[in-house]
Amino acid sequence: MKSCCRCHKLLPLNAFDKDPHVKSGIRGSCKACRYLEYKAWYSKNKHKAFAYSKQWHNANPEKVKISQRKSEIKRKYNLSWDQYLSKLSLQDSKCAICSSSLIGHRNCCVDHNHDTNQIRDLLCSQCNKLIGFARENSSILQAAIVYLDKHRT
Repeated sequence: MKSCCRCHKLLPLNAFDKDPHVKSGIRGSCKACRYLEYKAWYSKNKHKAFAYSKQWHNANPEKVKISQRKSEIKRKYNLSWDQYLSKLSLQDSKCAICSSSLIGHRNCCVDHNHDTNQIRDLLCSQCNKLIGFARENSSILQAAIVYLDKHRT
């Protein structure tokens, strides 16, 4: 337990952020007080916050891409980044259909059942589009195979 230097409440240690610059390793003010301070500062300094954010985004494009990808995967599929990386590792970083490399994550799609939202595997964007254009119907894909075999030269 620790007392917050702002609100003076006695709180558990997990109510405080870590701070390597102080002897105890824990900030003096609790997370709730720091949030209120930041909120007040932000309302007075939106232009500074925006300029800093824009500068950081321009200086760190790769971190921004990864952060956006992490958020998208969590939002769309309720899949944590660790779960995503684990699935990628289990598939040896290859598409579950054509075995092309999924390194770089740009062409990596999380395939899922659109009715149940259950995640199946990771696919390259071409195979994901193939499944989508076939409306997830295996009969259409079988007919396409017969068609291609018929017209093979």
